Amino acid sequence: MKPELRTPRLVLRPLLPGDAPAICRYRSLTEVARYQSWETFTAEDAHRLLASQASVLPDTPGTWLQLAIVAGGIVGDLGLHFLDSNQVELGITLDPGHQGKGYATEALRAVLGYLFGTLAKHRVTATTDAENRPAAALFERLGFRREGHYRQNVWFKGRWGDEFFYALLRSEWGETMGEEKVAAYLEPTQEAGRAFLARNLTGPVVMLNLLRFRAVADYSATPHLAPKEPISGAAAYRLYVEHTLPHLEKSGGELVFLGKGGNFLIGPGEERWDAAMLVRQRSVADFVAFAANPEYLAGMGHRLAALEDSRLLPLVEGTGADTFSEGS
Repeated sequence: MKPELRTPRLVLRPLLPGDAPAICRYRSLTEVARYQSWETFTAEDAHRLLASQASVLPDTPGTWLQLAIVAGGIVGDLGLHFLDSNQVELGITLDPGHQGKGYATEALRAVLGYLFGTLAKHRVTATTDAENRPAAALFERLGFRREGHYRQNVWFKGRWGDEFFYALLRSEWGETMGEEKVAAYLEPTQEAGRAFLARNLTGPVVMLNLLRFRAVADYSATPHLAPKEPISGAAAYRLYVEHTLPHLEKSGGELVFLGKGGNFLIGPGEERWDAAMLVRQRSVADFVAFAANPEYLAGMGHRLAALEDSRLLPLVEGTGADTFSEGS
């Protein structure tokens, strides 16, 4: 049976006949094709890909199993190449409109859990174009070891190109997972978003943000936003705030408070939040419209680069009686 994998934000499932238009939409983009085997990707190519997957059985040596990465709609696809009974090669393609959100990392972690956990594979590998730095950073972030730098080993799109070869053993994956027992929360899950909207809140809403910064900002997912020299997570978040404020104010929202944090006076002694922020919006609808604004989202990479962890708590303004009443 083909797998269907779920994460807090994503569903990874087999390709379906109706997926062709969505897959063609992002695979046909020049920036996507740059590091892929194709020059162009047409509707016919999409239908051929879907047809080729109809008879594929998982864990069959010599076959590629392609999974759709779904976050509301299809945001990319992930390929599993079963080299033999013990080794699998991975490949991933993500819609540029959904890059910089951590989807690739989240999807690959789920697939590694399936391969090493459910299927008990010994070794997983990946090959990237040496010029595709975000892809290299992605696999290194997941604990893959760069085992080779092949110099001009492939004739690719009119010239000789270099490739990086990455690998991860099942034993190494176990060690990596052991180091990541504490989850980080950088974006709302689909479930949390639905629950928030289901509260049917009326009137102004205030968002309480708790922020923990990285020592050094990580722009590996959005290198186009990276400053020329490395900066701190706090400095990256400052860039995010500077980018965000005009769009927030245009939407009718306002920054109510931004202050430096530290350790709790009442709370776990080891838990630290570097900063707290309060943002008021006139309504939930205004907040949703602001959060979906493409111009605002263009700078979201600064936030993701800055943060090690975060919390976001919607607060509703009201009287004392309202505050202590039951319900939403």
